[in-house]
Amino acid sequence: MPNTSHQPFFSGIPAVDQVSSGLLVGDNVVWRINSVDVYQQVSQVLVKQVLGTPEYPKKNPLPAVYFRFANHDPVLQPQPGLQIVEVHPEAGFENFITQIHRTITTNGPGGVYVFDSLSDLQETSYSDRMIGNFFRLTCPYLRLMDTVAYFSLNWGVHSAQAIDPIRSTTQVWLDAYLYGGVRYLQAIKTREGFSQTHHGILYRWAEPLGAAAPVQNSAMESFVRHSAVWRGLPAAPHRQVDVWDQVFMHFQSVVDQVQAFMEADMEVPTNLDQEHNRLRKMVIRMIMTNDPKMYQLALEFVPSVAVLKIWRRMVGSGFIGGKAAGMITSRRILMGKKARIVDYLEDHDSFYIGSDVFYSFLVDNDCWWDRLELKNPNTFLHRNKELQTRMIQGEFSQQTLDGFQDILDYYGGSPIIVRSSSLLEDNYGNAFAGKYESIFCTNQGNLSQRLNEFCAAVKRIYAGTMSTEALEYRRDRGVLEKDEQMALLVQRVSGRRRGRYFFPDLAGTVVSYNAFAWHRDIDPQAGMARIVMGLGTRAVDRVADDFPWVVSLNAPLRNLDREDHRSRQRHMDVLDLGIEPDRENTPHLAQGLQEILISADPGQSLELPDFFFERDWRRERQAREYGLDPLTVREPSLNPLMSTTDFAETLREAARILRETYGTHVELEFTAQWDHRWDANNTNPWINILQCRPFQMRMDQAAPDEQPSLPENEILLRVHSPVIGRSRHIPIHTIIWIEPKGYSLLDKEGHYRVARQVGQLVRSLDGHRRNLVLLGPGRWGTSTPAMGVPVEFGDIRRVQVLGEMDWMHPDLSPDISLGTHFFHDLVEADMLFVGLRQSDPGLIYRLEGMNSQIEPYGDTHCIRWISPPQDESWWLYADPVQSLAVVYKRAPVDRN
Repeated sequence: MPNTSHQPFFSGIPAVDQVSSGLLVGDNVVWRINSVDVYQQVSQVLVKQVLGTPEYPKKNPLPAVYFRFANHDPVLQPQPGLQIVEVHPEAGFENFITQIHRTITTNGPGGVYVFDSLSDLQETSYSDRMIGNFFRLTCPYLRLMDTVAYFSLNWGVHSAQAIDPIRSTTQVWLDAYLYGGVRYLQAIKTREGFSQTHHGILYRWAEPLGAAAPVQNSAMESFVRHSAVWRGLPAAPHRQVDVWDQVFMHFQSVVDQVQAFMEADMEVPTNLDQEHNRLRKMVIRMIMTNDPKMYQLALEFVPSVAVLKIWRRMVGSGFIGGKAAGMITSRRILMGKKARIVDYLEDHDSFYIGSDVFYSFLVDNDCWWDRLELKNPNTFLHRNKELQTRMIQGEFSQQTLDGFQDILDYYGGSPIIVRSSSLLEDNYGNAFAGKYESIFCTNQGNLSQRLNEFCAAVKRIYAGTMSTEALEYRRDRGVLEKDEQMALLVQRVSGRRRGRYFFPDLAGTVVSYNAFAWHRDIDPQAGMARIVMGLGTRAVDRVADDFPWVVSLNAPLRNLDREDHRSRQRHMDVLDLGIEPDRENTPHLAQGLQEILISADPGQSLELPDFFFERDWRRERQAREYGLDPLTVREPSLNPLMSTTDFAETLREAARILRETYGTHVELEFTAQWDHRWDANNTNPWINILQCRPFQMRMDQAAPDEQPSLPENEILLRVHSPVIGRSRHIPIHTIIWIEPKGYSLLDKEGHYRVARQVGQLVRSLDGHRRNLVLLGPGRWGTSTPAMGVPVEFGDIRRVQVLGEMDWMHPDLSPDISLGTHFFHDLVEADMLFVGLRQSDPGLIYRLEGMNSQIEPYGDTHCIRWISPPQDESWWLYADPVQSLAVVYKRAPVDRN
């Protein structure tokens, strides 16, 4: 930080300059007061030093700014030259501090700044930790700008988490008392290198603009000091409790009293009931959410004892974030509505790392200012990679590490998962699906190893908030400048040990609306599930080499590609508990289903329930005759489960209840596991609801227009299945496609080059506001280039139609992405998905034959694009209900 000018600055009050040993330009002065009257007077005199008076106005007045945000009486009244800036701490810490810093930057160097009482920030749910962070960020910036700034604190209301950082950061700290109508001053801190003659002495300041005299009488000194609220020694244990925790402790006491009356079958006194309701509203807004809709749901369904349970299982303070709030609220809704899933619901023992820990981590590791620059749409990607690296290398405070260790002590050697749970995540309007990470921890080894593994996971998620994908998503969703705090949800991994492996029997996602009704028996409103055996990573990610089960919840046996045995799950993701816990790479890995089933240690069974497989008794008998394990010829299938149990109906009812309660479609993530002693009479699983989020579907059930009657020679492209998205009838300006054979001949580097160049072409054409159709072999956005084009979704999100072609090689097939993070991206971008399958009898694909109009792009020789000639128009007609999409020539007459 550059040196400030350190020029003397007259406060306007001789007593203040006397006790503080004189102010300098660049000083921040903290006033701890027992009456706002004293702070009002010293602030009014300070402002006059830069504005002048009506009788003696200054020729070149410096900025004089008053930040108004508290509920107490105004410190300063409007006057010529005074800039009064109203800021709103209830809008969130990030918005609050950003507005203040923006004002300071705009005004430039010099001037004076007066702040309302920082203690009033407690009324808007700011913890002492965050008040301390605010001061640590704001005080040095004001000093850098050569200002003089006044702050005030109320006596006796703050813990060490606020007092210690403020005292260590400020240049001057003065205690001010008003007793018997007389003002008193005491210097708690002055600048190093100056005379300490007045330090620690209580002074009587009788005349408002006069000097001060030391108090000589011990009796008077005692009276004055007792006029301030005194709650004990700052180092006493009860003084280490943050005001945030004090609110919850009071809430706990009130809840206990209410429960005592109810257990005694007595009416709760009116004043106690009112206090309970007041505090309940306050703590839910403090800890769960600031989203108005989620707040109302939590207020209605999450009981007080459950809110207190959150507080008791929390590291730090602040919000628990959208993912944690959604998980807790959805479970409580299902309990309150008495859904059948409640009979099978696995209890959860989650922990929460509050959003304030994230902010403190940024401040402690000097990352705050660089992160602030990332909120500027013009510079948000300039240094994000560098900032990510610094965050990965950052350190946690000892207090935070102690909390992490407590979590690990609780879980023992059970595998856990650390999940992002930011404020904006999983709320109404913004899913952030797949934009932030969830990281498995095997939690094996000694405590030091487990703590290192856990800290690395937390830092990796924190750093992920600065990733290019996350920042671009926030920009595109118009929330780049919104308050985005990262809380964390720590959960026990559902499942059981099977030798060295750990995984649940089933996992997956449920969406309350089925956007792809592939058969007339399917009711879209019944919802669908995307289910895998093993960890749910294969359900939410677009794995390139496998096929989760896509199940319609009202017709679960109406499978996609029922007779196509290629389109069934062949691998499962598991946790490998035998790896080193501090290894950098992910501890979960893919294993072949058959390998998992037959790789058990002697005496240990890795078998899954029989109703996970379709059995061919003839093939099993032949296997035995040849000395083979009959498990190797079993065909994985969920048909037996769906036909013999009410599993699908249980999921369907849960999704319906949550959809009706949320007032919008929802998506759930779940796991299911059967007791290892399962038998034919025990078909009920333990189901764990891991996540629930609103899902803003923009899916129409009818086409906007009547299907045009077209001769085949006018059709450029026709797809009969699958078609997912909102129906539409729009002009098409450009079709881009990747030539499958040429793409298949490229090496891995060539595949990534194609992905980059496709993004460049889409962005260049999008600048002309064109409607684009993008077709490619395999799965867009895959991490396995041999199975598709590894493009970033942000590079293609302006495309109107995204098509996947299955004719690059025999094992390639478009993936129905319902229930994946990729599907969320499609929905939020209002993009139409089409699968081009050579087996589709209605498929028409005539692009390759239009050689005279085709334009190549890039140096890979497989990117093509084409636009209609000047005398021709191309149109897209899409009707997802009929699984039909057509691109055709010649627009209807009334559209010319």
